Amino acid sequence: PRLDPLGYGSVIAKFMTQALRGEPLTVYDNGKQTRCFTYVGDTIEGTIRAATVKEAVGQVFNIGSNRESSIIELARLIRELTGTTSEIAHIPYEVAYGKQFEETRRRVPDITRAREILGFEAQTTLEEGLPKTLAWFRDSASWTD
Repeated sequence: PRLDPLGYGSVIAKFMTQALRGEPLTVYDNGKQTRCFTYVGDTIEGTIRAATVKEAVGQVFNIGSNRESSIIELARLIRELTGTTSEIAHIPYEVAYGKQFEETRRRVPDITRAREILGFEAQTTLEEGLPKTLAWFRDSASWTD
């Protein structure tokens, strides 16, 4: 919820907006690059623990999920969830960003310290968080702008 579909790295918000508008979902390259998506409620919980656990003072933590999902998998989940007939449009990186662009194919945070010191591990799966996010998008009508 509350993601900016125009912001860099806001692929969930971007796909939700495109699907709700009936526009093609823009997937760069083959979509096999992976990310670990964290529901905002989990991020809040981890941040609160980092602020309140005595042993956390002076430490740095990755607050997030370590469950990988490919971008193409995310696009398919959002298509299914929204019921859209939107196509998935594969766009080469060089078309979108120029020839000098280098993609990080895999991003997985090391959450070991958060687990060991804070007792934190994200609980909300992508499949659980997406319907909540979709409900917010539909209620807020932010995608109609």
